[in-house]
Amino acid sequence: MWWRNRPRIALIAVAIIVAIVGFFYYQWQSHRPKTTDEINLRLEWTVQSQFAGYIVADRLGYYAQEGLKVNIRPAGPDLKPLTTVAAGTDDVGIGVSNQVALAQANGAPVKVIAQMFQDSANRYVLLSKNRIGDLAELRGKKVGLWLGGDEAEFIAMLATKGMKLSDVQVVPEGESVVPFLNGDYVLSEVTIYNELNQIEDALGGSQALQIISPSSYNSAIVAGHFGSLSEGVDARMAICN
Repeated sequence: MWWRNRPRIALIAVAIIVAIVGFFYYQWQSHRPKTTDEINLRLEWTVQSQFAGYIVADRLGYYAQEGLKVNIRPAGPDLKPLTTVAAGTDDVGIGVSNQVALAQANGAPVKVIAQMFQDSANRYVLLSKNRIGDLAELRGKKVGLWLGGDEAEFIAMLATKGMKLSDVQVVPEGESVVPFLNGDYVLSEVTIYNELNQIEDALGGSQALQIISPSSYNSAIVAGHFGSLSEGVDARMAICN
């Protein structure tokens, strides 16, 4: 009877379970990264919600699953990712593609490894009282811009009207939107996920603003990731993004 063979049946069942567990453990070990590559990732700006994806991915262990130890570093007005990547201080940086093109033209060993945006994240805002009907009306006026390559988009916008950057008075922007709100300059370069929200919150909405998109002038420059990494790490970093 079957109950007389219970020890044998139990032994067979245990053997099957061990075989199954062993198989899946082997599969897990064979796909597990054998080494860990340490990478310095320089953000485009200070730590904020814009970079939540990178921070969350790190805390959830996604980078570690790909054999990566990613050191996430902030940037700022006087600390540019392209500069740190070109100097070898960082391996990967977040920035705009025009910076990479300019750097390559000057012999810097950098390249684009991932393209994350489909449109520019920048907008150019004026208070409603300073509203303009044409960019030419900015001639001779103060405009707030991020420099170090970030002004290229606005230069392209001006070029569509036959203007140069020297036709306006450039005021270097920092992290705060207060100078714009105080009227230190009539136009401010902002991002849709940070400074624009701050300004709208301060003014009680967007109705108090004129918001100009670079796409309206066929001048939008999209952001991406650049670095000077080996091909193997390039692919794995792209996966983690």
